[in-house]
Amino acid sequence: MNCLHVLIVRFGYLKKPLSKSTANKKGRSYQTPLEHISLNMTFYRSMLIEENRIYPFQAKMEDIIKDKLMEGWKPAQENAPLAISNELLIEYLGSALMGIVIWWIKNDKPLSTEEVSSQFSKIVAYGHLRAAGIAVEE
Repeated sequence: MNCLHVLIVRFGYLKKPLSKSTANKKGRSYQTPLEHISLNMTFYRSMLIEENRIYPFQAKMEDIIKDKLMEGWKPAQENAPLAISNELLIEYLGSALMGIVIWWIKNDKPLSTEEVSSQFSKIVAYGHLRAAGIAVEE
């Protein structure tokens, strides 16, 4: 089984319910793929960072992220229309997560998988300014 297939399988866990013992349920959904990446850093560094990286791998990985995000948004779309374009939102979130993964690998995992998951979830939930503690006027 190749690492891309494993990544697909890992992202599949996003649809499974999480245990109530998980302290930060929102952050936990991003943690499983990060744990997989963390355990396979040499592979992901060579595929995403190194001089001879494979650009189609990054594009495919980002597509997988966006597909999984799109699957997660389908139920929400049925309840009420979004105030912004669904495609734009998925593109933004997928690109943001991919950028964070690349930053995390390039910088030798300066934050734990739990910290990355939690902070990314806060950015998604509250916006980047509020998540950073900057007051925003409505």
